[in-house]
Amino acid sequence: MMPTFISVFSMCKNISKNYLLELFFLVAEDFTDDNLERLHSFEDMFLNVTCSYIKMGKKFKDVSMSIPHITYTTYFRLLLPEILKNIERCIYLDGDTLVLGDIAELCSIELSDHYIAGVKAPTFHIYTKQSYFENIELNSQEQYVNAGVLVMNLKKMREDNLVPRFLQMVNKKYPCQDQDILNIICYNHILLLPLKYNAQVSTLFYPDEELKKIFLDEEIIEARKAPVVVHFSYRITKPWISERFIFADLWWEYFRKTEYRDYEVSMKQNIAEMDRPLLLSGLLEKVRASKECVIFGYTDNGKYLLDRLYEKGVKNIDSFCDNDSNKYGQMYNQISVKALENILLYTKDPFFLISSQKYAKEIRTQLLGRGIKNEKIFTYIKLPQGINRALRIGEKEEYI
Repeated sequence: MMPTFISVFSMCKNISKNYLLELFFLVAEDFTDDNLERLHSFEDMFLNVTCSYIKMGKKFKDVSMSIPHITYTTYFRLLLPEILKNIERCIYLDGDTLVLGDIAELCSIELSDHYIAGVKAPTFHIYTKQSYFENIELNSQEQYVNAGVLVMNLKKMREDNLVPRFLQMVNKKYPCQDQDILNIICYNHILLLPLKYNAQVSTLFYPDEELKKIFLDEEIIEARKAPVVVHFSYRITKPWISERFIFADLWWEYFRKTEYRDYEVSMKQNIAEMDRPLLLSGLLEKVRASKECVIFGYTDNGKYLLDRLYEKGVKNIDSFCDNDSNKYGQMYNQISVKALENILLYTKDPFFLISSQKYAKEIRTQLLGRGIKNEKIFTYIKLPQGINRALRIGEKEEYI
């Protein structure tokens, strides 16, 4: 609730006073009365704002989620054409955004026969393999957009009866859930917006030569200097999880102007606890305090982790470990792959670095079951490529 409140507050502060802003909040069944009162407080703070909330009950609660940290409420937006029956278009915003410009600019764009307008999702255009799009049966990634900021042509979506088509796909377990569904169903009816309308912190500082393949030079420059909407889409870039990234300071400025400001001290204590394990210095501290280290997961991530540790002068990596017997005996950078049994038999008091992203929980459980203490296990969380380029100027700590 708190991040959404800050997002909406920033939007209300920056929208042209010539517009009447109608806010619609789609709320889950466990949404408290106190939070409903907070939402209505925008009407008291801003003369050009009206608030309504729609209780969504248990809709989508039983849907299997592919992305652990995203909740079922993400699917609510698929029902907007039917929920807002008398409205022709709307702007949809995720709660992890910060609006720094006049979002009313999006009200005047010509949608024509497009269902949605959005900004290309850089990761999907630069680093995602073609097989991903083949697997979700999307003919091309040319129009693939991030669904965190959308202009939705509700009238056209109703005319073409899109909601039933959305609902038919909800249980297909797409990797990016409703974002995939929107891109698949709206394919060939997506209007592309300039980067400044969805400046994702985690991708905004991808190498210029990569970004220029999908955005114009002036788009990139404007998005970095004067974004209209900043999107803290990746978990570690969210200012309430880490303060180290660009635009985090602006988020905290808006935060301090709201009733949540009294929680700043306790929030920042939590930030330190969440942030530390992801920092390279935190990992190096643990590795150097151990006699021998094992990277569990002979994958591209495991190899990357080994390279990063070697870059920092680490020399106590004993081996890779993997549950796939077909990998035993293989080598990378003179480090061989061994079975867990052999490692526990011949390696004294090893420190395990779990590099697998998909099976990290299962591997941790496996190690605990073999008597490895929790403090001797570290789970490496893969961060977006180039994440350190998005750190604030003067920030000395690097992420792994």
